[in-house]
Amino acid sequence: MKTCLLKTTKARTGGSIYEHHIFNVLHDIVKIEKWELDTSKPHILLTPKIRTLIKTLVVNPKKDILITNAKGLNSVSSVKKFKKRIIIIHHIDNNNTDKIYYSLINKLLLKRLDTFNYIVTVSDYWTNYLSPYVSQKSKIKLIRNSFNVNKINTICTQNNKEYFLKKYNLPKNKLLVYGGNATKAKGIEELLKLLNSKKYHIITSGIKDGNYPTQHLNLDYEDYLKLLNSVDITILLSKLQEGWNRIAHESVLCKTPVIGTNSAGLGELIKVSNQYILKDPNNIYELIDLAIHNDKNIENGYNYLSQFDEQYFFKKWSDLIMVC
Repeated sequence: MKTCLLKTTKARTGGSIYEHHIFNVLHDIVKIEKWELDTSKPHILLTPKIRTLIKTLVVNPKKDILITNAKGLNSVSSVKKFKKRIIIIHHIDNNNTDKIYYSLINKLLLKRLDTFNYIVTVSDYWTNYLSPYVSQKSKIKLIRNSFNVNKINTICTQNNKEYFLKKYNLPKNKLLVYGGNATKAKGIEELLKLLNSKKYHIITSGIKDGNYPTQHLNLDYEDYLKLLNSVDITILLSKLQEGWNRIAHESVLCKTPVIGTNSAGLGELIKVSNQYILKDPNNIYELIDLAIHNDKNIENGYNYLSQFDEQYFFKKWSDLIMVC
């Protein structure tokens, strides 16, 4: 049986959740070990950072296959000690607070792509973006974000919306808008500016970077899906060059329409699932009305995205591991 090392981070973002999903589907067909890296800002006195560096620089895992994200490269002495090497590129975004630093890191990453046997992307957008940087286009493999569609269907079917609204004190006399994570990068400030009418009630969940006037909920996964199924619409005004967008994908699977920005993989997801790109902020009210009254579009979107289920993800990743 092949041995494999998966380098990831804590399952807090869409990318890291995707990587933990890899571990869950592969552990029966390979001997796979998972290392969660410390991605806090470099500081010589940060004990976890030092521990991670020692682990990756000194300890030789002696595995056949390395699966890593881009962050994993920052603490690896050499990827060449592995027989086969796979890197997952969710997205590349230079619009960070430290633009010079991240621009340099991303340029180095692109130069190193050919040291890997395979580069996994999650959308056509990033497949096309990375193609000029690899010698063989066949190295790039598209494996989309995937979900337990049967579980989502069961939870949404059994969801008592009236009880859920009461449980979390959500108003019945307003249009309920889910805005995703409450962070600047994900566009919460823009959403609050656009929907300044008392007609709308904005809910956020998960990561937050400030105290915004939204109803912020910390939910387990089941209640998060019930929230998506109970709101009227999901609006995601991300500023990031998104890889895909798990929230948008899950919202469509919960039969709730999505409005979003045309940002890389998110824009692609919106287009292929018959959802709505916000082109003119002045038209957001009309777009909301269009989205929540178009049952055909949400049904078509669900039919397309539901193909990316557990079986799809297992087959794609197991096929890739088998050729390594």
